[in-house]
Amino acid sequence: MEIGSWAEWVTGFAEVLAVSVALFLPSWERRRATKEKRLRTLRTIRRLTPRLLTLPATSDERSGDLRMLQTFLMVTDMMNIDPGVEDVIDTGQQIASMVHQGQPVSDHDAAVIRALLDSLPSS
Repeated sequence: MEIGSWAEWVTGFAEVLAVSVALFLPSWERRRATKEKRLRTLRTIRRLTPRLLTLPATSDERSGDLRMLQTFLMVTDMMNIDPGVEDVIDTGQQIASMVHQGQPVSDHDAAVIRALLDSLPSS
């Protein structure tokens, strides 16, 4: 039994490496995509929520921001298949449900919303 030449060993190693990459790349890509979706959802919630608390209740800007948050969360929830994003969407939906069109946010609700924002993971 012969050990083989260096070329055969290098070729064999390259084949093992290629198979390893082919097997693990989809998993790594899926994990990266989930993280990216989660970060995008977190950024959107964190960007819109403070505006909902500070803009006047009857302003068109606040109404548009609330509609944007609700639509974003609804679409993200419908397209979501990743449990890592689900908790962030749920928190965003809780926040959106506490802000009512044309009505100011009570001090109690504002405190709860701020607590929900603080409970969101940083990344």
